[in-house]
Amino acid sequence: MEVLKATDKLKSQLGYITTIGLVLFVFLINGCGINSTSAELKSNSFINRVNEEKHSLNPKDDAKLLKSFSLNNLPIVKSSGEKVVVDFSQQPVIFVAFWCTGCQRELVLLNKNKEKFDKLPIIICTGFKKNASLNKAVKVIEQVFNELEIQGFTTYYLMTNPSKKEIPKYPTVIYPNNNSIFRLTGEHTIDVFIRAFSN
Repeated sequence: MEVLKATDKLKSQLGYITTIGLVLFVFLINGCGINSTSAELKSNSFINRVNEEKHSLNPKDDAKLLKSFSLNNLPIVKSSGEKVVVDFSQQPVIFVAFWCTGCQRELVLLNKNKEKFDKLPIIICTGFKKNASLNKAVKVIEQVFNELEIQGFTTYYLMTNPSKKEIPKYPTVIYPNNNSIFRLTGEHTIDVFIRAFSN
């Protein structure tokens, strides 16, 4: 009887551990949440986290078709503050937050493989502290790009955080395909990006 109770307890604990592991796996593969409470965000300072977490890249092309599209009205600007209108129907775009570990890794992956893409994605940097100045944001992103050796991409800024409906997680890639617009969220393998950026 004691053996049966111990076995049942062990099964219960293993089920709990498996559930926790699955939740962590889904979180890691799906990217960073939009609203971070990290120290980097609070101070608007960069910490290189590329090698800090174990992670799995999603090999599936699990892009979602965007049936309604409201990103055209986002207040996207250049580093000078000049407003920019991004044509999402013509160019792939990746939304990243400097404090997002998955974004940092994804930028490194894209940078190392950029010669494989027909079109380079525009990088839109967002996720800054509320009321952060554009000048401070530009300095943080310069630090990120210098330390991670990211170069050759058109880079813009979104100083207000997008809604979760528009950008559910970081990194988020928006790209055109056959007169439609698709969205990928979280980290993916390079093969997924080659297909997405080759249309």
